[in-house]
Amino acid sequence: STEEWRKKYEEYPKLVGAYPDGGFVVLAGDLSFSVVTFSICCVIAIGVIYYRGKNLGAELGGPKAMKINTAILFVCLWVFYVSLASWKTFEPDATAERMVLAIFVGLTIVVASMLLVNMGVRCVNHINIAHYERLKDATTSALLEQSSKYKADHGFSELPQGVPELVLKPVAAGDLAE
Repeated sequence: STEEWRKKYEEYPKLVGAYPDGGFVVLAGDLSFSVVTFSICCVIAIGVIYYRGKNLGAELGGPKAMKINTAILFVCLWVFYVSLASWKTFEPDATAERMVLAIFVGLTIVVASMLLVNMGVRCVNHINIAHYERLKDATTSALLEQSSKYKADHGFSELPQGVPELVLKPVAAGDLAE
């Protein structure tokens, strides 16, 4: 072993004594925090999958809103785990109180993130539905106008049989803008 190797591991006399010629050393880290954090994520994920299977009959499928919420939750849990594992790597001497606090703060952020993203998805969905309703109303109005114009141009009080299907067919959104 080199003098540099001995100095690097001098605080581990058993290690230096066991390997007088030196060797490749990987010191065991504190794995408990990472395991606890991962276990919390697993319990939450398995609980969600169990709940969905029991109440919706679909672990990952089912209604669109539930699929989106579940996906948001799982992504947030993944970010939660990666963030806390990274934090622990940069703070190896964190006290137990700080680690517990980090977990609670992280879970609070997961819930808040899930709520914020869910509200954003709902807003976008609401905007899309409102846009669709406006297009539908404009289409209906244009079709009724065309129907009235056809009746007036051809002297009908009612449209002949078969003509409503021709006149009242859907109009593309681009046609309404003209």
